[in-house]
Amino acid sequence: MTQCHVFEREWPTRSAAEGADPRRPPFSYPYKTHGFLFLDRLTNNSNMLSFIMLVTGTGVIYEFIDRYPDSRSSLTGWLQVMRSNEFKNPNQLKRTFPLADYVKPHTIFNISGNKYRLISVINYAVTIVAVQDVLTHPEYDKGKWRNK
Repeated sequence: MTQCHVFEREWPTRSAAEGADPRRPPFSYPYKTHGFLFLDRLTNNSNMLSFIMLVTGTGVIYEFIDRYPDSRSSLTGWLQVMRSNEFKNPNQLKRTFPLADYVKPHTIFNISGNKYRLISVINYAVTIVAVQDVLTHPEYDKGKWRNK
């Protein structure tokens, strides 16, 4: 199994005179790997190399948006926030989402003013969020999501 390396370093730069192709990054990306996952999840944040959260299970979100179109802005906003941040622990997550609840092993997010609930499992060590379900509040109250 390949080791997982987390590091930060300055972006190397090359000018056009040095043969830099403006359509490509100035170097080949180092990859973050973990078991069967081979992920290229890097952003250029203030000239520093940094990792972001990978959100899996987005199909569940888009299916829910098809059924409940009024949830679109809240769910796409949630996706954007999750993808653009790196939460290293639940305390950091609570700073951004103060109403998120932890029900072992799930993290529950209130969507659209508690009208909907997004159920996920977050692995902070490898920065992955696995969306398991998005439910209306009455569906959530039935508790069937706990058995999945």
